[in-house]
Amino acid sequence: MLFSRKLYQMYKNSQITPLSHYLRTGQKINGFRPDSYSPHDLCDLCGGTVYNLDIKSIRSERNTRYQALLQKHEAAKREGKTHKVWQMVGGPRTRQSHKNANDQIVKIDEMFRIGDEKLFLPNDPGASFSETANCRCSVKYLEKYYATVDPTSRDATAARRRRQEAQRQDRQKIEERRQLHEKNPRRHYSLNNGVILPATIKQKVSQIADRYYLATGKDILITSGRRSYLGQAIAMYNNRIDGGRFERYKAKEIIDILENIFKRGRANKKSKSEIVQEMEKVISTYAKRGIYISKHIIDGAVDVQSKFMTSAQKEAFRIAATGIATTILLETVRPHWHLQF
Repeated sequence: MLFSRKLYQMYKNSQITPLSHYLRTGQKINGFRPDSYSPHDLCDLCGGTVYNLDIKSIRSERNTRYQALLQKHEAAKREGKTHKVWQMVGGPRTRQSHKNANDQIVKIDEMFRIGDEKLFLPNDPGASFSETANCRCSVKYLEKYYATVDPTSRDATAARRRRQEAQRQDRQKIEERRQLHEKNPRRHYSLNNGVILPATIKQKVSQIADRYYLATGKDILITSGRRSYLGQAIAMYNNRIDGGRFERYKAKEIIDILENIFKRGRANKKSKSEIVQEMEKVISTYAKRGIYISKHIIDGAVDVQSKFMTSAQKEAFRIAATGIATTILLETVRPHWHLQF
């Protein structure tokens, strides 16, 4: 399809792009092929569904992640951190620009250089979708003496000595905790009222808690374990009220049904009890067919309180759970660790 000279000039002057025009109108500039674009190369002005992706949902999720990262950034500044490090999440879907940026160090209030753009943090809403849509990268914060400096300088030598001393003290603390634990072994996790853990999960949680205690000197609190159908329905309802989304659950056959029950019930001003009971029926019906909305129902998941963990303690917990839990997620809605086994 050919366009007028005026429209051509608009394209030429970058006031409108062929992709954004196609997404809005379905009209193509001569030779334009939408399938030549990456699924991440989306028009930020558009809504609806494009390439089977819900743009509004992606934008909302991106902004939620950015706000969570921004809170961690402010907390790191209060703790006296001076530098930040880009941390990619590896995998076949990771963007090459994010792989290239892995371990990039900048001052805490400076911008990362990601591809051809500058981002303050991952999921920066000021950057394009091509660098932020579905991004799972994170940021690590460091003290000044951990920053990249000239290895021959006097500052570098002093920094290395301080780092070695800090590492020595950390090893000493861990050894002291290990000896204390061996002399007086105790459980390093507690359970919220009503939380039930089967024996196999208790053993794994105990291993994670022991590792975390040795690294930090802190115990963990289990906020959720085995759930009944009703308990799962209540948890999902509360999460949805707080701004969470059912899409994070893998049982896709049930998601649309539960979402419809929730929206219809809220629109009709039904009580929480009425909506939850309808959701419970769906969850139990599918569970009897062997389709489970959550591993909490089949004794395969626990939630751990993260509210009072510092960024360093969260990293220690992730390390402690690695190799024991098959899934380790730090949830942002009603913040907590979600572990699956």
